[in-house]
Amino acid sequence: MKTLRIGSVEFRYTVEDAPERATVGIYLEPEDRITVRCPDDVSESDVKEILHDKKSWLLEKRDEQQEVAAFPPEREFYSGEKFPYRGRWYRLKLHFGGREPALEFGDGKFFARVPDSFDEEQRKNGLRELFRDWYGERADAVLTETVESYSRKLGVDPGPVRVKDLTSRWGSVGKTGFSFNWRLVMAPIRIQDYVAVHELAHLREREHTESFWNTVGAVLPDYESRKEWLRRNWPILSI
Repeated sequence: MKTLRIGSVEFRYTVEDAPERATVGIYLEPEDRITVRCPDDVSESDVKEILHDKKSWLLEKRDEQQEVAAFPPEREFYSGEKFPYRGRWYRLKLHFGGREPALEFGDGKFFARVPDSFDEEQRKNGLRELFRDWYGERADAVLTETVESYSRKLGVDPGPVRVKDLTSRWGSVGKTGFSFNWRLVMAPIRIQDYVAVHELAHLREREHTESFWNTVGAVLPDYESRKEWLRRNWPILSI
């Protein structure tokens, strides 16, 4: 593992080949670890130069991560607990019975059925899996529609949209289309719009240049406040 020292901070980084990507992705992980994902045409010297140019950004992201002192408490999946969907919070109502757990959404509530034979751990694990599946299905439909809408405004061809269990980013764009974090569907619609426009703008400008941000700002003049919301509130987008 290679190292990058910035002042008194030493980052350790690894480089991963990502031929499907159109841009270099830099992801700051816990414990000052960096993952760099590169297209085929990026050399080791290019990586070093890019990281050198990103020193201020890396320190800023490190400060942001440390600012988020604690995650919300682990989900308990009890009746009355609230879960987010597109920026609004909805209560869960539990019913016991049947052979398999099930989850539905309607009338402003989540309705879950849990077998009587389930203990507490089985209930939590079963409902957590059902919620993740439910969010993933909604994210696929919602984000595909969002990308299609904004791609017309930007005059770009987005390619296919995929929803994945991304651990360190909200979205990415490659040669074969877009990938989005399924957790994004929990966020307010304006935040989903921001992430979609951000990734679409990369089809015009690979790096985060002034031209890139001008492209984002032309579509979403208040993008900075949306970006700040995501920076401060990302811990609540979990299950």
